[in-house]
Amino acid sequence: MQIVGPSAHRPGVKIRYKLVQNGGMASTPAALPAVDTNSAKGLRLECRPIAAKFATDQRVGINCRVINTTSETKAVRWSINGGNNFCLTPSSQPVGSGGLMPQPLPSLDKAYLIKDDYPPFTQKILYLPPGETVEIHLDCGYFERPQTFSGRIVYDPLSPRNWVSTDSNWTNELAVSDVFTFEVVAKKTSGPKPTFSSFSPVVERTNDAALLAEPPKLRYLEWDEAWKTNHPGGVHYPDGSLVANKQELAWLEYVSPGMMSDVSGQPKLAKQHPHFLHLWFSHPLFDDIFFAEVTLTDENGKNPTDFYSQRVGGIRAAKPQNGNIDWLIESLMCGAGTNIPAKVTIRLRYTVGPLEQIQEIPSDYSGYLGIFGDSQLGSIGQDARGNTLVTIGVNPQTMKTRQYCVVAVTKDGRKLMSGGGISGNSDGSGPQLSRFGFAVPLSEVAKFTIGTRPIRTNEWKDVVLPKN
Repeated sequence: MQIVGPSAHRPGVKIRYKLVQNGGMASTPAALPAVDTNSAKGLRLECRPIAAKFATDQRVGINCRVINTTSETKAVRWSINGGNNFCLTPSSQPVGSGGLMPQPLPSLDKAYLIKDDYPPFTQKILYLPPGETVEIHLDCGYFERPQTFSGRIVYDPLSPRNWVSTDSNWTNELAVSDVFTFEVVAKKTSGPKPTFSSFSPVVERTNDAALLAEPPKLRYLEWDEAWKTNHPGGVHYPDGSLVANKQELAWLEYVSPGMMSDVSGQPKLAKQHPHFLHLWFSHPLFDDIFFAEVTLTDENGKNPTDFYSQRVGGIRAAKPQNGNIDWLIESLMCGAGTNIPAKVTIRLRYTVGPLEQIQEIPSDYSGYLGIFGDSQLGSIGQDARGNTLVTIGVNPQTMKTRQYCVVAVTKDGRKLMSGGGISGNSDGSGPQLSRFGFAVPLSEVAKFTIGTRPIRTNEWKDVVLPKN
């Protein structure tokens, strides 16, 4: 628990909180409100774009004042990795029906009580006193197409998944701003078009041979137990030395891993007292449709990861606050009890770059169609929520060396990319089914492009594990 004073909570600034005397608020209140279904009740949002007009190569920003109109302290939650609690929803859609998940950047001009919300530590809770106001800048990224956008900001303290009315949290009290508008115009400068979309990733992948050949970097590693108690101060380099560079520590605030230590639901694994390791990789071409597989080998050639233990992985797209670096964060078990290796070899299998072996398919296609690698198109349709869904029956031998990807080209020209999910036998034997989802109805899709990307491999030997 900390009290944070005046600061510019902005990209590149390390988020470390300290006790600051301000307006008599120098001690922790006896009782703090919980974050629950009533947390947004009595909060008023006043939100306006930072400009009336943005070019397609400019980041859209919304300044939002969160005002506590009640006589009680209110808990306001946000994520330093973006998304979750704030949503930019078009005014043509019902509140909570979906939209863009911006990056919240609070600007604090006085002392507030703030704590980490565990799990994970990427969530922060600010305790807003009665009648007080906190300003939060919402970075909405790039809008790809010129348009007149009309929308509002919706705040939900409980972060319903995907912001749809069928979520279990849907009955939450929400805070909703008035409707505002802004213009997005074509950029005036020359150069490549930004590869960002207002609601979904676009498929704009480089075929630059030098970038494709560039190996990924293993930047940092740390135990989950140490991260929970000392993040990011205990993070290490692969040679075992401690990360002390202030800029790098600031980046780590924005690339937090998932928490792994709770194995209460796996009694057999819990008896082993497992340890979980976080790994931070980077590559200029890591993207949201990534394939990544990490394998560890100790000095005796054995794998210190239990086959049934949980693994967590994710991409953090390049942003100013994380060093404009595309990050891959992988977390997995490494040893148990006192049996912890001193050094390991880390092997990463991954995909980057443009699609190869491309086939185009109309959105109304039905029937048998063979796909590269002795696989075949399964179906084209919609899921229960009305989103487009494509399935491919995959040859497991092909999956060992290549990743299938599907691009949905909408009737208005957008290109939405999906890396798919796999269902089938855990050992890779037998038939495998890949599912590719897109957050648009099938009626808006003109065609699909199916392609593959080669799975690449890189190894790091004699990586020194931090003392646990």
